[in-house]
Amino acid sequence: MTRYKGLILSSIIYILIGSQSPGYGQVDTIKVFGQLSWKDKSITGFPEKVSISSKDQPTLSKQAAIDSLGNYSIFLPPGTYQVTPARSYHWMGEEYIRIDHKNSLATIVVGSGEEVIASTLEINSIPPPDLTPEKGIMHKFNAKKALLLDNFVKVHMEYFDIPGASLALIKNGQIIYHKTYGLKNTSTKAPVDEKTLFEAGSITKPVFAFVVCRLAEKGILDLDKPLHLYLPFEDVAHDDRYKLITARHVLSHRTGFPNWAKRNEKGQFDLRFTPGTDFGYSGEGFEYLKRVVERVTKKDIGIILEEELLKPLNLAHFYFEKSEYLAEFAANGHYDQVPTEIRLPESPGMAWSMSTEARSFSAFIIALNNREGLQPETYHKMFSVHSTIPKDDSEKKAAGMKIYIGD
Repeated sequence: MTRYKGLILSSIIYILIGSQSPGYGQVDTIKVFGQLSWKDKSITGFPEKVSISSKDQPTLSKQAAIDSLGNYSIFLPPGTYQVTPARSYHWMGEEYIRIDHKNSLATIVVGSGEEVIASTLEINSIPPPDLTPEKGIMHKFNAKKALLLDNFVKVHMEYFDIPGASLALIKNGQIIYHKTYGLKNTSTKAPVDEKTLFEAGSITKPVFAFVVCRLAEKGILDLDKPLHLYLPFEDVAHDDRYKLITARHVLSHRTGFPNWAKRNEKGQFDLRFTPGTDFGYSGEGFEYLKRVVERVTKKDIGIILEEELLKPLNLAHFYFEKSEYLAEFAANGHYDQVPTEIRLPESPGMAWSMSTEARSFSAFIIALNNREGLQPETYHKMFSVHSTIPKDDSEKKAAGMKIYIGD
């Protein structure tokens, strides 16, 4: 008993969820202490919570938080319970650990007394699927290889709890295969189909980069002219270094802006480094450049996207702000397999707001591969390496090196 109490007292905090201590009127509940361990001892850390379900009362289910040492505690009325990790996965740093729920169970028997020490819940993990063939499938792609691909996608979707997906394969400048999988909403069971739209997130950035390059070719925007001369940015104007920032810095993520800046009480934020001297992934920079584009063109960004992206490349099913079509065909995001609310952006965000699907976005990729819509020299600069990140710079590697414009 002393050893378990010591573990509990040494933890940062333990939280009681969905129940009360005897001092609050539930004198028929018993305090239960439990502990988790991994069968694979190389796994570190623990899931955030365990789920505890009554075998006697099917509607009685609670959760308890896990502390940093793998301990939990909760008050339960007498009965028999089953405890299992609340989620099907665990993150060990950047490594995804899939939990084997069927073999990660423990039983708690709560009788009379003041306290119950539950048996240790040993968590089993499932190794990632290894379905990668020795040779790729794109050469002599046929129906048999399509079945192998479908199986590969479905197995990995199940392992990583991915509800739905849209896939397209491009070979020699053409789409040779397109397939949709799974559900766009796990509650309604609505399937993903050819019209289902997905949030593209930061893939919006290279799409906007194409638009900016079009404007630069037309002389509407100078990639190397300080942006403050087009439009001041008061939130960072207290640092004169911001006057060095150009469109080229934005497109190559060298502005010195944080990704998304936290403003202080004056509405200001600070640069992380002198613009042009380092790499720092930033959505903030793309939103600033969007406002500059609207200023110099005297047009809303939606009109600019139509004129410089959608019409020149003959693209369909690209949506950057709310519409009836987007509301009808957008896939829900999911958290622990539970659908989240569909985001319908009030206005286009050039760092994040694009929604599309695999076949439509492939048309954009093919256009870039065919060097359409821009001059050869612009494409050369667009695909030039502009920043080199040290191998040991984990923060920057995690952010991803987004390169669009070379020197």
